[in-house]
Amino acid sequence: MTNPKSLSLIPQSRLLWKTLLLSVIAGFVSAPALAEGEIQFLVISGDLTERQRQEVKGMLARVGDSLTDISAVKRGLEISDWIATTDVTYRWPDELLLTVTPEKPIAYWNDQAFINDHGKIFSSDYIQGGNLPQLYGQDESVGAVMRYYHEVSRALFSSGQRVKTLQVNERGSVEFELSGGWQVLLGNVEIGQRLQRAFTVMSRLEDMSEKQSVTRLDARYSDGVAINGPILTRDVLFSENKNTNASN
Repeated sequence: MTNPKSLSLIPQSRLLWKTLLLSVIAGFVSAPALAEGEIQFLVISGDLTERQRQEVKGMLARVGDSLTDISAVKRGLEISDWIATTDVTYRWPDELLLTVTPEKPIAYWNDQAFINDHGKIFSSDYIQGGNLPQLYGQDESVGAVMRYYHEVSRALFSSGQRVKTLQVNERGSVEFELSGGWQVLLGNVEIGQRLQRAFTVMSRLEDMSEKQSVTRLDARYSDGVAINGPILTRDVLFSENKNTNASN
C-alpha cells in the first residue's frame, strides 16, 4: 500500500484544480472515472527532504499538460542540478510514479560547488556543509583531479588517514594534504612512482616515532624524497625509544 505521506493530488490545470473525493476501502484507493491521460495521483519516492519534494512538485507544475509524457517529465526534472536521476512510470489511467535520486557529493570543488563520485560538478542548496575533502583544479581537468584523488585514497586505505585537500594546478602538478597533517608534493610526471616513494618515507618516519616535526614531503625527484625539516638523529632516537633495535 502506498505510504499516505508520499501521496499527493496534482490535477492538471485544465481540470481547474477541482477537489477530488478519495475513498480508502479495503487497502486500495478509488476515485471517479477519468478521461484517458488525466493525471490525478502523484507518488514521489526517494531520499528527499520536504523542501526537495515541494520543488519537485513545482517543476511538475511547469511541465503542464505533458505529465503523461515520461520523457518530458524526466527532462523537466533532471534539468535541476541537484537531481542525479529520475525514474518515471505512468500507471494507467491516472497515476504518475516518480523515484528521484539526489546528487551525493564526495568532495567540495574549488570552494564553490560539489563533485560526485563520477566527476560531475554540481550545486545544491540542500547539502549542509560537512567534513568533505577539498578538491581544486580547472573545470576542464576535473577528470585528472578525480583520478589522482582516487589513487591517493586507495593508497591510504589501511592507514587510517584520508585526503583533506588535493590540488592539480594549470601545469598539471599535483599536491595534497592528509588528515594527519602530512603535505606531499608530487609534480606532474611519474605520479604513481612518486606517490609510492612518498608513502614509504612517511611510513618509516611514523615508525621512527616522529612527532609531526616533519609534515612536508617533496617527492618531485627521480629517485628520492626531500623533507622540509630536521629529523631525529640516531643517538636521539636511541635515547627516546625503549626498543633501540626498533629505533635503528
